[in-house]
Amino acid sequence: MEQTKVRKMTFGKYKGRPILSVIAEHIGYIMWCFENIDWWRLTEEEQMFYDWVAIGIKKYGLNMTFPVKLMYKYVKDQEALEKLETPYVDRNGYSYIPKDTPITHLLIEAGVIIEKKSDVSPAQDTAFLGTIDLTRHFTPMISKELDNMSDEEIEDMVQSGITLPFLK
Repeated sequence: MEQTKVRKMTFGKYKGRPILSVIAEHIGYIMWCFENIDWWRLTEEEQMFYDWVAIGIKKYGLNMTFPVKLMYKYVKDQEALEKLETPYVDRNGYSYIPKDTPITHLLIEAGVIIEKKSDVSPAQDTAFLGTIDLTRHFTPMISKELDNMSDEEIEDMVQSGITLPFLK
């Protein structure tokens, strides 16, 4: 499973951005890709991270602007989803992930996590999720992303069955 290179999006509004970063910041976009692009596939490492984020959303009861059941459909590790097993640890609004995961190096390279060596971290063997705060990050971020989407992109999402609480 040792992926050595961070893949980047080759199309759309996130063209050139690391796929891992897009999973972290706009998992709904990744879900839309699964639903609408026949050739769309994640690598094993990207899928692992998608699963972690999706399970974290369920575990921490985060409100999304899209139907989360559709997101869970693409979780490969359904047993972990059922048991709400994810490496995320959330303490006082800070999210952590163990440093020893098989994809930590990729998450650091993609700018998704930063290593934290301070007393903010709950343990020495964790890394701070630099672009994800599972308790506060997603809903404001999705609102911002919808503001940046074209009418055509929003219409495609609506046509795909993704319910949005507000439109432009």
